[in-house]
Amino acid sequence: MATSTQHLRPDGLRTQTGVWVSAGLISQEQARYILAFEAGDGSVTALRPPTAAPLGAAPGPVGAPGRTALAVEVVAYLGAALIVAAVMGILGQTWEDVPLAGRLVLIGVPAAAAAAAGWFLRARSGPLGRLASVLWLLACGGTAAFVALVCAEGTDLSPSASTTVTLGVVAPVAVLAWALQRRSLQMLAMVGTTTGLVAATMYQSGIESAATIGTVVAAVGLAWFAQARVPVLEPALAGTVAGLVAAYAGAQAISSVWPVAGTALVVVGAVALMGLSVVDRSTLELLMGAFALFTSLPQLMFEWFGDSIGAPLALLVCGVVLVLVALRVASTRRRSEQHRRPMSPSADS
Repeated sequence: MATSTQHLRPDGLRTQTGVWVSAGLISQEQARYILAFEAGDGSVTALRPPTAAPLGAAPGPVGAPGRTALAVEVVAYLGAALIVAAVMGILGQTWEDVPLAGRLVLIGVPAAAAAAAGWFLRARSGPLGRLASVLWLLACGGTAAFVALVCAEGTDLSPSASTTVTLGVVAPVAVLAWALQRRSLQMLAMVGTTTGLVAATMYQSGIESAATIGTVVAAVGLAWFAQARVPVLEPALAGTVAGLVAAYAGAQAISSVWPVAGTALVVVGAVALMGLSVVDRSTLELLMGAFALFTSLPQLMFEWFGDSIGAPLALLVCGVVLVLVALRVASTRRRSEQHRRPMSPSADS
């Protein structure tokens, strides 16, 4: 591991191990071993991650067992989704005939069961760890549905107040789920609910301007993105995605009031993100920047140039820039991988 990561900066290695943990390739304990070993902590050099293979052991068939297990896992999740969809379809036909108490039981019991199962599986890695992550997410969704139903049919709260109360209950649940199991789904749920709670609270307090709320939401999203670059909260990859999505949503809210200013803000942010992707050698940042640019630049060009020839020419130039940036990122990543590739035994001799 030391040979393959010696060209990574400490923050880059921490981000990479976070990605591996989120993908289920290693456990959080193994990630701590890797970080401690690369930091030169002599107290852990005699230890070895629980599932690490002995040095010199012959590797097994590459990819076959893992791919088979992953395929089975995907099929299992698909089957479970179909079962849930079928049950919801059946309940939907008789939902209005079920009393409020019965509907709360139908929502609350599965949510509590998902939370309990997620608790018991929270320390597992691999497929069971990913299952726990899904169960925590379902528990958050069930909690939201439960509270929303109580607010809608058990109180006289307005829709905006009901939304604020629902997010006020679900956001702490999402934060707790992330604290217990720091995986991508929990990070996404935490960022989404906390950012939504900020926006709902502002609206409920009398701030109804979409531009003002959008500015705050965009700032919150950028703060999440900035902390993911350190990172302060793991996993960094999910924090990056969630932060950029929140920032994009906030900018879109601004553009609903000020079309040119809001769209220009998205374009500038997208260009800056793609420039950052070259420095970071990040395909994710490149793709998200390209998406934001692709969805916002045509609107901005036609706002400025109308139906003149200037708009297509501007889009052509930006398309060329996108291709060049993509090639630059790919070239930089290829050189980095070649530098990190361990030397073969023949080269050592």
